[in-house]
Amino acid sequence: MARKLPSLIALRAFEAAARHLSFTAAACELNVTQGAISRHIKALELYFGVTLFHRLPRSLELTAEGAAYFPALREALDTIERATRRLLNRNEERILTLSVLPTFAMSWVIPRLAGFNALHPNLEIHMVTSILPVDFSGEIDMAIRVGRRPADGTADHGARIDLVMATDWNGIEAEFLMPDVITPVCSPNLANGRPGLRIPADLRHHTLLHTATRPHAWADWLSAVGVDEVDPAAGPAYGHFFMALQAAARGQGVACVPTIVVADDIAAGRLVAPFQRVESAGSYHLLYRKHEAHSRKIQIFRDWLMSEAEPFRH
Repeated sequence: MARKLPSLIALRAFEAAARHLSFTAAACELNVTQGAISRHIKALELYFGVTLFHRLPRSLELTAEGAAYFPALREALDTIERATRRLLNRNEERILTLSVLPTFAMSWVIPRLAGFNALHPNLEIHMVTSILPVDFSGEIDMAIRVGRRPADGTADHGARIDLVMATDWNGIEAEFLMPDVITPVCSPNLANGRPGLRIPADLRHHTLLHTATRPHAWADWLSAVGVDEVDPAAGPAYGHFFMALQAAARGQGVACVPTIVVADDIAAGRLVAPFQRVESAGSYHLLYRKHEAHSRKIQIFRDWLMSEAEPFRH
């Protein structure tokens, strides 16, 4: 039986226009004129007998029918693109591209990769770092992010996490990797000096180091341990955890960070954690496309990562 499908050219035009919400941007991407995009969309609307876009004076909006059709079409075109890429590049199954948070990559993933490479010399891990929501429309195979899944609901406890793991959860699997727990850390000399750090209230005598990715860390930690005589907003801020940790290791103040990114530094004695830990409102998760769950490279790296994370789950 012949497949009942509209023109593939028209489908590509609709997918690009829906993704950009712009006929002009879609035309630029597909290297055709804006008029051609408009004609393809009209042809598709005639085929379905529905309107797919609200054409506003300065913008486009998907209709309910267009919004319902777009995710499935985008996923189908993504699947075709990946299958085409695999056929053109037979070596793709030898390469896994991982998107991971910068400090988590430096402090936790990279130190363990040598072990993975020894076990699986035929699978290359290509790593990119980002704090942005993961986007699986490109080359990314897997991602590690911290936050909450839609199914987790709204957190009513724990230190806040402002990072967003994904903006489009359609077709994405998110597996729990390990909890996110924050704690103050500093150099041993700072903790044991004068004034030292014996109780949390002693922090009022020290510089608090902040990070842009967790702006509420100090306020939430101090609130959780019941300290109100310390200004949670005072002190310099850094773009990433590894910057704040470098300052802390040099005795320039106390940073409030996830314990997972300082585990090796604490074990080596470069940093100490003088006070209690506080759970955050989210966790670290491993993200990948649901329909690729049985891909050999996905399964290999997932199983290894889960095994490495097991000691940190409790």
